[in-house]
Amino acid sequence: MHFGLQLWPQNTSWDSLREHGLLADELGYDSLWTWDHFAPIAGGDVYGAQLECWQVLAAWGALTKRVRIGALVTGNTYRHPAVLAKQAAALDHVSGGRAILGMGA
Repeated sequence: MHFGLQLWPQNTSWDSLREHGLLADELGYDSLWTWDHFAPIAGGDVYGAQLECWQVLAAWGALTKRVRIGALVTGNTYRHPAVLAKQAAALDHVSGGRAILGMGA
């Protein structure tokens, strides 16, 4: 059995996402996830802050040591496949092979 943690990048700060990402790594979670949306989608302020998924993943990849990192679903309708492949490969290098690529349709 594997345990993962999903952190919402909406209506929050990078400081909070960094802190909780590091805590997930320290507590031994197997995976750390966020979502790929351009605007807040669930509860709270729909006009509030929304941190960009792949930027957050790259930062977590550089900061954490063991937890696997990925987007629960990456939207294939607004991410060009070649650019997304390059982003995922870069995340895999930055994280030392811990990237997970989740695709949606």
